[in-house]
Amino acid sequence: VNDGSLVVFFPSNPVHPATNTPLRLTFGTRVFNFTTEFEGEVFQIGGENLPQSIDGGDATARVSTNDLRVFAPIHRLEVLSELELNSQVVTPNGDGMYDGLLLSYTLHGVSSADVEAGVYDLTGRLVRRLVSELKGEGRYTERWDGQTQGRQVPPGTYLVRVAVKTDLGTFEKIRTIAIAY
Repeated sequence: VNDGSLVVFFPSNPVHPATNTPLRLTFGTRVFNFTTEFEGEVFQIGGENLPQSIDGGDATARVSTNDLRVFAPIHRLEVLSELELNSQVVTPNGDGMYDGLLLSYTLHGVSSADVEAGVYDLTGRLVRRLVSELKGEGRYTERWDGQTQGRQVPPGTYLVRVAVKTDLGTFEKIRTIAIAY
């Protein structure tokens, strides 16, 4: 698996016309869009023939699907998911250990949505805006150096909030972090 591709290799079981055994490949992956289409090719390593594309269709009656497109129910496709922090405690003291916060999240099923991420104190006051821009589906990471207006924030507990505004409403997730020196 690399560069958006999955390669499956069968060195001891080549397919010949006499041994044309159907193959079902099942795998799991992250789906960013509620309709995702997969592409594929079959080829013989070192063979003289060109790669043959995999086409959707009824290959056998034993397989009920006949398409290379995966449909995810839109209600199960969470617009904002996988909000992760690299640490629950940030110690921005310059020692190279947890000096900053990495905030990662995934957007699904949106081509362009207003995304806002920020750090807030416990009264709800914005301490630092990390991002405020249009983003499409994908995985994103924002960074915070533990500062506001060029100065280190006081030690304490803070809230990290990511909000995504779409036509369906606003989707948000909040996590707590601690600043310690």
